[in-house]
Amino acid sequence: MDIKEVIANETGIKTREIRFLTPPGHPYIIFNDENYCYGSDNNKALIINHTVSLELYTKTINQDESSDKVEKLILDTFCTDYRRRREWIESEEHYLTVYDFEFPEKKRR
Repeated sequence: MDIKEVIANETGIKTREIRFLTPPGHPYIIFNDENYCYGSDNNKALIINHTVSLELYTKTINQDESSDKVEKLILDTFCTDYRRRREWIESEEHYLTVYDFEFPEKKRR
């Protein structure tokens, strides 16, 4: 699964993994995906547990309904719950909303 593509397509928000070389206009998303992979002895079935930290940067708390779009993505597409925290970054004059969530992905080889 290409998580970057799923996030960008479902939310319509500019998205990158780890960082943008030059931050774009608001809103935008940066995410980190940590994987834990395991499967059967013959590796024909593989399960990948994704632990995702998604950072949403906005000028206002829910700019262009971006928070609503991210929450809908997590609940409807990844079908999981999430933890959210928000802070104001004074030096950059924008809000940072962080969503932490986990979901499994099954693969067959």
